[in-house]
Amino acid sequence: MLHLLQSNSLNGWGEYLKLLSLGLTMTNMEDRSLTNKSRSVLICGLMLLSVMSLLAGPVQASTSNQNDFGTSGGDLPDDLSNPSAIPNIIFSGQITGNGQLIPASDIDYLRVNLGSNEGLAVELSFNANDDFDITLTDSGGHYIDTSTHSNPEHVSTNGSGYSGYVYIEIMSHTQSPPIYDENYTITIWKFTYQPAPPQNDLALGVDLPNQLTSSTNIPLLAFSGTTTVSGQLFPGPDDYDYFSVNLAANEGLAVSLSFDAADDFDLGLWDSPQHNIVVTSYTVTNPEYVTTNGSFGTNPQTVYVEICTAHHGSSVNNNNYTVTLWKFSTSSVNPSSQNDLGQPNYDLPDSSTALQSDPNFPLPLNGAAPLYSGIDYAELDLNGDNDDWLSFTLDANEGFAFQITYPTTSTNGTTTYNNEFDL
Repeated sequence: MLHLLQSNSLNGWGEYLKLLSLGLTMTNMEDRSLTNKSRSVLICGLMLLSVMSLLAGPVQASTSNQNDFGTSGGDLPDDLSNPSAIPNIIFSGQITGNGQLIPASDIDYLRVNLGSNEGLAVELSFNANDDFDITLTDSGGHYIDTSTHSNPEHVSTNGSGYSGYVYIEIMSHTQSPPIYDENYTITIWKFTYQPAPPQNDLALGVDLPNQLTSSTNIPLLAFSGTTTVSGQLFPGPDDYDYFSVNLAANEGLAVSLSFDAADDFDLGLWDSPQHNIVVTSYTVTNPEYVTTNGSFGTNPQTVYVEICTAHHGSSVNNNNYTVTLWKFSTSSVNPSSQNDLGQPNYDLPDSSTALQSDPNFPLPLNGAAPLYSGIDYAELDLNGDNDDWLSFTLDANEGFAFQITYPTTSTNGTTTYNNEFDL
């Protein structure tokens, strides 16, 4: 895919182009090194884009007139130090309410009491310019489910079979200003808990774990080169599946998730300590793709693969999914010799950070329209060169068009791969 990041500066508009190959897409592309007030536009294939400026200011709200979830108590509690002070939302079926995070460091807590045969699903929606997160914990403060990368965010008790008080935590992702709009809407559902039916995920004869609680309960998928496996998700009791993959030193992992066109499943990679979900594809694309792509370092390690429903607890058309995994070398000992754009022994930058320190970019194209650059050549390979980045500058009233062509297959050793490059 091509990520176009625009920044309004004194010299005009800066355009950043990224080329990358199948399965090697980093979807968590919040690049803090780019200029402020940046925004990204996804372009697939060949498109003509008119460049325009968007100027918007944060919505200011009073800190003294909150009525979070209609509790008439102002701001909801900010921590779990006094559980009895956290409002207990009593309802059946479904309930919707509103709240605010003021200031940005504000955290809001609610609680719901579940019976032994009940489950809970929650949806949090907010302004598209903000990033709010939601988490469910039990009465001991232990994690049940969390959602940090979507809008709306969705969480569920997810077949845990837990009964008693469930605590709902709502917070800003950054915990710091600015917040564009402090308002959020939260919808909560209760559903009858039913265990998922017997499964044969990854041909292991079991349902893969629904939570990433410890490394001891996560099955290991052992393979070399590439492999394809399958599994099932049953929303409510089985919204998540987790398994692990061991990587040797200087080895990377790419994963593709395919599913029914009527459904929306998501994909993520967690690091070895299971503290952070490092790469995600929480999108509406099918297949979904993720890759370690330099984000996990070069040491031997275990990577945890997460497969989940996009809307926890909601029914799906088809419970089945297929996962294809590739291992690839990230070694820099014998890098391939490339001549990108006709420059001897030159490889285009592999990241936006590297791009900004490359003396060849940005290319100044201000006022050059109409201009046809002609045809040039560059290369991606399976030895760790998964991305190529370019940048150029344009005036505010100029647009651009970009096109790539590539071979349908490539070979690494004795293995032949089908190519799909994205812009």
